[in-house]
Amino acid sequence: MSSLDAQLTAFKHRAQNQPVLPRAVVRVQNVDSLSSPTYAPSPAERNTPDPQQPPKKRQKTAIVYSQPKDTGMGQHLFTQLTYAVDYLKSHHDPISAEKIASYLSLPSITPTFLLLLRNNPKITYHADTDLYEFRPLHNIRNASSLLATLANQPTGAGLPVKELKDGYPNVEEDLKTLEQQGHILVIRGKKDGLARMVWYNDPTLNVVISDEFKQMYHDLKVPEAGDLPRELEKAGMTPASVDPRTIKKAVVEKEKRKKGRRRGRITNTHLVGILRDYTQ
Repeated sequence: MSSLDAQLTAFKHRAQNQPVLPRAVVRVQNVDSLSSPTYAPSPAERNTPDPQQPPKKRQKTAIVYSQPKDTGMGQHLFTQLTYAVDYLKSHHDPISAEKIASYLSLPSITPTFLLLLRNNPKITYHADTDLYEFRPLHNIRNASSLLATLANQPTGAGLPVKELKDGYPNVEEDLKTLEQQGHILVIRGKKDGLARMVWYNDPTLNVVISDEFKQMYHDLKVPEAGDLPRELEKAGMTPASVDPRTIKKAVVEKEKRKKGRRRGRITNTHLVGILRDYTQ
């Protein structure tokens, strides 16, 4: 224990002989100096909200990220051509190149753009008047041209109303008027009632049927559905519900039964009288 006491005494002696270092003093800035113009708040103080003021609502901006912004008519030739076709489609009369350039906000139309206009399949160029006109699928723009086109149809096929709207925007109104007058036949949708197909109502096909024939027609009694095939067979007709292939097979089997076996032909008649008959 004497050695441990000696070490403890030596340690205390060394600790007392250590030099004393001066303590750093932190000076606190006066509160009045914060209101001076030279004071600049720290970034943390600027970002700290004031509890006495209500929080500001963040303004929402309606941005559609799936579509580009509308920047006008566009500078690309084909973009300008698309707008030019839509502009001509909204007008029934031919339009000059100057009006098209004014609509597209162009100082002038380049020769390349004029060439695109004249070669476009949806645009008709009138060389005699130097005007441009929209070319629809059917050259029908009023009720009279619609009736003329339907009357001159080579077949009984009608015209889709969707195709007529390409160059005839108010076709729905004229269809209602013509249908009420009995000039056309229209098929409409069940849900929306919009016209789908249109045909010409040929007055020459309207046949007047006498009352006597109507009475004869109504006096005919049609057999019941279950008795109809049997009545047709009695009249010598084949019902449509019977498969023709089964009829052919039945006829072939019946012919085979009638034919039966054929007796073989006797070809050795020259031996008659020579051979002995053992049947007796």
